[in-house]
Amino acid sequence: MGMTTSKPCVFISYRRDDSGGWAGRLEDELANAFGSQRVFRDVKIPVGVDYQDHIEHVLDSCYVVVVVIGPSWTSLTGSDGARRLTAPDDLLRREIERALQRRDVEVIPVLVQRARMPAADELPTELRALARRQAIELSDSRWSHDMAQLTSVLRELLRDTTAVEPPPVPEPPAPDPPAARRRPERRGAIGTSICLIAVGAVLKFAVTATVAGISLAAVGTILIIAGVIRLVVSRPERREAIGTSICLIAVGAFLRFAVTASVSGISLETVGTILIIVGVIGLVVSLVLLMQAGHRGAVAGRERVIEREPYVDPYA
Repeated sequence: MGMTTSKPCVFISYRRDDSGGWAGRLEDELANAFGSQRVFRDVKIPVGVDYQDHIEHVLDSCYVVVVVIGPSWTSLTGSDGARRLTAPDDLLRREIERALQRRDVEVIPVLVQRARMPAADELPTELRALARRQAIELSDSRWSHDMAQLTSVLRELLRDTTAVEPPPVPEPPAPDPPAARRRPERRGAIGTSICLIAVGAVLKFAVTATVAGISLAAVGTILIIAGVIRLVVSRPERREAIGTSICLIAVGAFLRFAVTASVSGISLETVGTILIIVGVIGLVVSLVLLMQAGHRGAVAGRERVIEREPYVDPYA
């Protein structure tokens, strides 16, 4: 992953013959945690670039160097039979030496495959400070736990740098279409309207009794008019009206067909008939209005679908 900018990052130092696979797995985990542009491993150095200059440039832009140490990290030899770590021009040695010389860089040894931390006398003089650094172990059986621990340490080290970016702010949810918005203060408005109409019709047409100083017929007319007005201005999507209408039909049918008793000044048969008629009308009106509201909500929902261009990572 060629890093040609000076952005802070985590540098992974490793020996391919010793821990190449582990370093790759570690890179994937850290890239998921911090972003691929924040993690450097040498396998993607651009073609034609002086790799030594490039690595030194990246090292100078990093805040943390993770040194992956496997079982043969100190013992691997070159073609001449000498330990590679003791060669002055060994690239791994130069990476670690440069990192240890910088006071603003944290160097973290990471032990894999049950490797032990090398003793100071096993290291060249320039690298002996590495032996005093506290190490962290990554094991295959506890990988998730160990990676969580390492990631937590890195987040703390990089907390005040631009290497740890704040989480993206989620987009606010799209508002409900107008037909689906709810206003609790109008709940039950249609049901109330139907009840007013039913009571008004009973007083207007079924009650012949009189009350001193009160015209029950006039009261019934007023209730019918008030119920109709309230029904017209109510929100059409309220489902409470269906239950109210069914109740009116049931009570009306009971009075119309099951009650044989009589009440002075009141025709129970007429009351039942009125309730059935008002209930049926209310039920039909409620169902029609609900279907219209559902259709408008579905159309509004389809209109809110916005095609978005796929996101392209500028650092990929």
